[in-house]
Amino acid sequence: MPIEKPKTKEMMRPPFLYIGEPGWKSKLQSFLESFGVPLPAPYSNNEVRARQGELDIVFPDSLAIFLADFGSVSFDYIEILPLSDMTRANEVPGSGTSGNLLTVASAGGNTGNYFALSREGACYFLSNHPSRAERRLKSFDDLIRIACIDLFTSYYGWDDKELIQMRVEVMREIFGFVL
Repeated sequence: MPIEKPKTKEMMRPPFLYIGEPGWKSKLQSFLESFGVPLPAPYSNNEVRARQGELDIVFPDSLAIFLADFGSVSFDYIEILPLSDMTRANEVPGSGTSGNLLTVASAGGNTGNYFALSREGACYFLSNHPSRAERRLKSFDDLIRIACIDLFTSYYGWDDKELIQMRVEVMREIFGFVL
């Protein structure tokens, strides 16, 4: 069933608070299907574990669960990378992480901007122009929640100034800033 254009900020809130909570998978799947977002095949737990072994890194639980339930979803602006493209981010000026970040999503297509996770699960925005890393989100869960909000004003949603303003207000209320 197609999603209706939201009339209130409450209607733009993501369908879950954290990945793995009871019912989160069915809520997110229904939400994505209502926008017509193509859902790729999920990865098996063995594929996820194998990639962790190849990279010698343990994925945050939320990332491993998401990949096993949904795979590499493109939310439009935020695109979860294919498992084989997830890599360690090497020296990133200003991050203080030196190789301990895992790139998990591209931001804005071929812009060279990415989102990466630290071992502790914090989510960083990596930019090539200028080269820097900024901690933006507490977790991968928040990255997916932002991607859900963005659907309302992206390719899958509506080009509407009032809705764009509502999106800004919802992001400020939930995250304290606008991505």
